[in-house]
Amino acid sequence: MNYKVIETYIDDLRQKDEYNITLSYIKEIQKKIKIFIENLNEKIFYSYSKCYFLLFLTNQYKQNKKQIMTNLKKAINFLKKSHTEDAIYEAILYGYLSNYYIKYENKVESEKMFKIAREKLIKQQNKEELIQFYIRHINILMISRYDMSKINSLIEELRLLIKNNTSKNIAKYYLDLGIIYLNALQNTIVAIFYLSQSFDLAKKTCQIELEIKARIFLAASYYSLGNESESINYLEIILKNEKYQNVNPVYKAIIINNLITYFIKKEDFKSAKDYLIKFDENINEVNKDLIDQVKMIGYICKAKYYSISNENINKGVKYINKSKNLYEKNKYKSLFQDIDILIDKIEGNLYYKIGEYDVACNLHKRGFNKSIKRSKNRSAIEFHKLLSKDYEKLQDYQKSIRHLKLYMELKENWLDQQSQKYTEILLKENDILNKKNKISELTELKSELIDKRNTDVLSGLFNRRFLNEHLECEDAKLDIKSGNLYAFMIDIDFFKKYNDRYGHIEGDNVIDKIGKIIKNICVKDNNIAIRYGGEEFLILLKNIDYEECIKTAKSILQQVNELNIKHEDSPFNTTVSISIGIASNKECKDYYNLINNADKALYISKSEGGNRYSYFN
Repeated sequence: MNYKVIETYIDDLRQKDEYNITLSYIKEIQKKIKIFIENLNEKIFYSYSKCYFLLFLTNQYKQNKKQIMTNLKKAINFLKKSHTEDAIYEAILYGYLSNYYIKYENKVESEKMFKIAREKLIKQQNKEELIQFYIRHINILMISRYDMSKINSLIEELRLLIKNNTSKNIAKYYLDLGIIYLNALQNTIVAIFYLSQSFDLAKKTCQIELEIKARIFLAASYYSLGNESESINYLEIILKNEKYQNVNPVYKAIIINNLITYFIKKEDFKSAKDYLIKFDENINEVNKDLIDQVKMIGYICKAKYYSISNENINKGVKYINKSKNLYEKNKYKSLFQDIDILIDKIEGNLYYKIGEYDVACNLHKRGFNKSIKRSKNRSAIEFHKLLSKDYEKLQDYQKSIRHLKLYMELKENWLDQQSQKYTEILLKENDILNKKNKISELTELKSELIDKRNTDVLSGLFNRRFLNEHLECEDAKLDIKSGNLYAFMIDIDFFKKYNDRYGHIEGDNVIDKIGKIIKNICVKDNNIAIRYGGEEFLILLKNIDYEECIKTAKSILQQVNELNIKHEDSPFNTTVSISIGIASNKECKDYYNLINNADKALYISKSEGGNRYSYFN
């Protein structure tokens, strides 16, 4: 082996995707480099430095903590002894040293090394190495749960470096930046913006592997916004199009795992199960060095499936235990971040389904606490919902209601924040490539987010925020003054008694089912359905006459009765029923008057025992 081979190995390990590096390849390099060092002239310090830097890179892959730092420091010391001036190489060494001081909890030394590396790279005007240095450092800070204000500052510096870069690596840099925004900042809109840039450029320049990565993270971003169909569209093509036939088996495993998750969310269990079979078929193609981690993901997939479907729940428990065992063996070299939080969530769901609610609650609390500690806000929001159900079953209604309220409030706030990021990114990137296309895409996405922000989490209907905004728009003001407009105020009869008897989770199911009936009534003619309060709904029906209005009220009453939901504590009915109050704009000056009149009519229906409609005269 000669010196040029060492340089080739260094470039290869620094640029290659970790999924494409095998343990046998690492061992081959280490064997050759040790022989090379033994035959080196003791005064060739620069070559010694490069050799130990290469050993550092190999041990970095093997997660050998002691050897990582030893080899890196030797590389730096030998460079100092040499008479070779190589400021960029020196900066690279100090950059890696800064990263590993963070990893091994020496913040003071890390800051010192970071400044040395950055100053040298800036002085040498090497933007490519500077960008890569920032990306590595930010990722290490993220994993180490570092101060978010520091991470935010570095991300902004990185964004400006990438924005002013025109190299052939720009597609990769946009990908890295998008992933950072998604994972570190949980800023989905901005993540989609940069990931889309990467995706477009990768397609244009035929960088297949980069395009696949962009598809994976775009799918994850849309999934976090509740758009499973878009997520599936981004991923399924990879498995069906010959263009991607040589996709890395680890990426293939990730893609199949994500598709299973998206189909389960859509309650398409047949497709989810089909992909479970594909996952098993793919396992044999995976590099043996990574097989345990991929098997772990496979077991988690299966456990997730059995935690949701109506099939054998004990199989789910078996698979989650297998995944836990593999996680314990591989947690220090795991390719997948925060996998332990996902395991806690699914295991908790399995025990909830079995009926061991105390175990489920403890597992969900553990996952929730990890999410909070690691600033995984989206994950924490979902745990609020799970904990609400757990405490409901444990009959701790105070905690159950508190977690449910937090879930609904935080989810709405998160969607609100995401929609605001639209303006932020356009202001920052007003000269980015393909600006018109990106503005168009983000405008559509903003509209979707506004819809989600204005949607009640539980019933799927519009919420009070939407109503308040709607009443201020010009179209609404025109509706109240012209044409036929009817308001239905709807209330579930004796709903408190139902909750007290059957529990808040069952109560939520009732709201969900009645919400679906109301939503179906309002799918045409721009009619509006709103969850007005706890068990109250408001419908605004446009362009219908009195006879159609009464026919609609009767239809809603009948459909609710046909649900045949037992309500043993109702003083008038044996099943869940509703009351309706109806008012028309003919007797009203404005919307507030219209809604108030509908509410008065509702009071009449309620006072007469419910399960009926009344019209305000």
